[in-house]
Amino acid sequence: MNKLSRLLLTASSIAPVCLTLIFIGWMKDSRSLMIYSAITAFISWGLCWSLMQFAEYKLERSHKIIDSLSPANKEVTNYFLSYLFPLLGTDSIAEKKEYAIFFYLSLLFYICFSENYNFNPLLSLHGYKFYEAEDDTGVGFVLISKEVITDIRNKTFKVVKLTDYTYLHTTDRE
Repeated sequence: MNKLSRLLLTASSIAPVCLTLIFIGWMKDSRSLMIYSAITAFISWGLCWSLMQFAEYKLERSHKIIDSLSPANKEVTNYFLSYLFPLLGTDSIAEKKEYAIFFYLSLLFYICFSENYNFNPLLSLHGYKFYEAEDDTGVGFVLISKEVITDIRNKTFKVVKLTDYTYLHTTDRE
């Protein structure tokens, strides 16, 4: 589950690159670029959303005591620049879809293996918030939650492990 979760979280976090590629396709009248990009974005969103639902309702829960917590929104500018980067190669990307595929897969590979996906606009649209947290053992991780967390004192959080350093804060399910 760890590798699949990492891949799906990464793919959905960079899916907005597909919006840039759709824009390039529209401007350069490249219907195939628009179609491939839209399909990729939709599949990335759907698979990640499915992962979150599966994790919330099917995976085993554990508990975390959190010693420090802060919003994980420092990466927004870096991601935004990554989303717009394909505009630099507008002509080549519009003429050969292989360039767009290479860019997307390179970004996917880099972010996936760096485990640097503290920002995910698709999940944010669904109400998820991202936090940089540290537990009572001193280990840092990303906590994804539907809740705005402002107080961690004397609380134990129910979580589901998505990757080695990413946890989903879960709600009570009956």
